[in-house]
Amino acid sequence: MKVMSRIFLLLLLINGGLLYVHYSSSTTAEGYDPEALTYEQEIEVEETNDALTVRHHFTGLAPVAYEIVWPEQGKEIACLEEEFCDRVDVKAGTIKEGTNDRQTVTYRLPKKANDEPVVRYDHPFAQLKEADPTMTVLHIVDPMKRGGMWVTGLEPIGATSLDTLDYELFAGVGHVPELLWQKEETPLAYDGLRHTLYGERDEPFAQHIEQLLEQFRSNHLTVVLHEGTHNIESERFIALPEDKKEDVTDLLFVKSVQTAYGIPFEERFVAEVVSALLLDEPIGSERSHRAYTNIRETLTEEQYDTLTERLKAGSDEQLSAARFDALVGEVTNASVDYASQTIAGNEPEELLFKEEKVVVANGEEVPAVQPLTIQGKRYYPARMLFNAFGYEVSSNEQSLYLNRSDQDYRFSFIDPFYVHGGHRYDLAKEPYIYTNGHYYFEESAMRRIFKLTIEETEDQLRIDELNVLSSEGEETL
Repeated sequence: MKVMSRIFLLLLLINGGLLYVHYSSSTTAEGYDPEALTYEQEIEVEETNDALTVRHHFTGLAPVAYEIVWPEQGKEIACLEEEFCDRVDVKAGTIKEGTNDRQTVTYRLPKKANDEPVVRYDHPFAQLKEADPTMTVLHIVDPMKRGGMWVTGLEPIGATSLDTLDYELFAGVGHVPELLWQKEETPLAYDGLRHTLYGERDEPFAQHIEQLLEQFRSNHLTVVLHEGTHNIESERFIALPEDKKEDVTDLLFVKSVQTAYGIPFEERFVAEVVSALLLDEPIGSERSHRAYTNIRETLTEEQYDTLTERLKAGSDEQLSAARFDALVGEVTNASVDYASQTIAGNEPEELLFKEEKVVVANGEEVPAVQPLTIQGKRYYPARMLFNAFGYEVSSNEQSLYLNRSDQDYRFSFIDPFYVHGGHRYDLAKEPYIYTNGHYYFEESAMRRIFKLTIEETEDQLRIDELNVLSSEGEETL
């Protein structure tokens, strides 16, 4: 039921024209598209005691220059076939302009421990920058016959075991961003056009997954439900314990959303948050759970509904972290950098909607003061704003203090009250919030407590102190 509900939602999105497809129709008379270069590749891998030896053939190359992205762990990069390496500059990491459409390079990948039950290789193969392989053929030869199974994300074509070696053949569209070897030989349960499933046979489950991937025209994906403990997710494969089978649905839903919105692979966080908003329930990592909760609690119901409607409507623009922030900002009429900061590794504590209007305090612009809007209410940073009015702002474990020569305020953290001019004033609730390391005062409370006038124009917020302070009475906010 969970699988089908996910598929049903995705079908609605697709039928609504959501699916992001980036393509170019500028193919030239020379037979290639300079804005969308492609090639084919055949990769031969041979295991040795200490390395994976790779012979990498690039074919179908256009006569233009390419930049080669070598594998980070690649060693002894070289050209061994001079006839098919006339365009390669190993030191520069380029394929030069030329007419020979085939080039071959070799390199070695240091092998990880032979006694490990699971071995993972990140970015194991060379890639041509800003070009995509329309076909990848991958051969893996193991003369040591150590057994186990390789997971590549490509479709398994065949395997054989001879007296002198084990051999596996894979083929399919796209890159091989990761390789996985596991000692356990998990049995094949399903082999479809869009995915291969290893584990216990479950035909309905496999067909539901196939249908989901088919809707998004996904490249081939491999799912391994093993008897071990490793939990690995790659761009093209998922390896989970058999008892985590239900998690596959969520993982593939997020992957499908990532494809549908053109979300960059490295911005998985955005895909999980968008998935949660579409489902109206948390999904993915704990970080994504917190982000979804922040959005749900910070937006008004109207803003939340508008955001989800905008997401379901789709766009022909990739939904990067910056674009997601801009979308939330458009809905809330604020400046938002929550997703961008999170992707950059600076995870904010809260989702903050920052207004772009310039704050003018007693006639002086205060650029450092950037108000926030939360649940339709405006908040001002206490220290930066009240410093502009001549106050010193400080706090300890019990109270927040605002002091200057003619005025003093103390706000209790223990009970909702404040003290001003030697008098205590009870509050129905605190007039401030604490978020991302700062105290913020709510606008209407700030007007009453500090006797301020606030005038809003199209591009400014003018805040002034009243010249004559009215007598204070019992406060109820």
